Amino acid sequence: MKTKSCLILITLILTLAFTPDTFSQVGNRSQLPEGVKTRIECSGNITGNMQYSPDGKELAVASDKGIWIYNARTGAEVALLSGHRGDVLAIAYAPNGKTIASAGRDETVRLWNPKTGENLATLTGHGGLVTGVAFSPDGKQLVSGSGDATVCLWSTETRRQLWSSDTPQARDQGIQDPAIREAFDLPPLPYKSPFEKLALQWVLAVAYSPDGKILASSGSSDGTIQLWDVNSGKHIKTLKGHTDMVRSLAFSPDGKTLVSGSEDDTLRIWNTNTGRMLRKLSGHSNEVKSVTFSRDGKIIASAGKDATVRLWDAESGRFLPTLRGHYWEINSVAISKDGKTVASADKHGTILLWDWKKLAKSQR
Repeated sequence: MKTKSCLILITLILTLAFTPDTFSQVGNRSQLPEGVKTRIECSGNITGNMQYSPDGKELAVASDKGIWIYNARTGAEVALLSGHRGDVLAIAYAPNGKTIASAGRDETVRLWNPKTGENLATLTGHGGLVTGVAFSPDGKQLVSGSGDATVCLWSTETRRQLWSSDTPQARDQGIQDPAIREAFDLPPLPYKSPFEKLALQWVLAVAYSPDGKILASSGSSDGTIQLWDVNSGKHIKTLKGHTDMVRSLAFSPDGKTLVSGSEDDTLRIWNTNTGRMLRKLSGHSNEVKSVTFSRDGKIIASAGKDATVRLWDAESGRFLPTLRGHYWEINSVAISKDGKTVASADKHGTILLWDWKKLAKSQR
């Protein structure tokens, strides 16, 4: 018994000695995956996206504890903005960096001062968890999407709702009774249960075009993307091509294209004027959960359930480096202002800051 106890004790000591310190906030460089400059261990789970501040100095992350803000260079914790009842599912910086908007499981949108941590306003009106937020280019308006199958536009100055529109999926449900639908020779409903109905109608992602004229939304299980007129709230067109839910959207900086990431394991690039799909990007082996453009529009980054970050040439669609270092599915990816650093965050709270250009050279 003594021998067995000693062996267990020795094994425990060796395990602790050679296991990376996953509880420290900023990881030891000697323990980092190739290409990683800094590792941040977030307290809690990462439940939404993350975003660099407009000046590039800070990184904000949506979590089950609130909004964590970190120093983008060192990874040091700056602040925690808390007030939502439940998970924060999405965040967005205003263009001037003075406000952060957050979308919550508690069915509210909140506005925050990132410097003081003050909750400036709570916007109510959605009838379901709020899943996406995005500011207009001038910061005067904010779009939100929800599990209640609506897209809403808000004034950030008056804090009032300007308009709310149902998704086409919600509008097109029509008559619910199967017998009546059959009598009128209408096709069967595309869902078999209340849960499938809910999934069909959800909005999971929203994006604001750089010229401030168009909104994009997605999330329904038919794999479509909707474009909306900002001024009227009218539906403009539907983009079809994905075969499963679209989880993430991002406009290119010039507004000419839109990239989407889907549960069908692919990215697609769209012409926003014609609605035509320009390119399909395949490479992930599981759901794509986050997509973004670099600020110069030359690079697309995507992250997914396969625990990888993939970088793509936005014009040609060719592969750039694949970043491997996470053990869990990645909920969000962001590119720094200068384009030199890629940040990735997995669901269990590990954030990695990558020197992707250095890694690209080593992989040649």
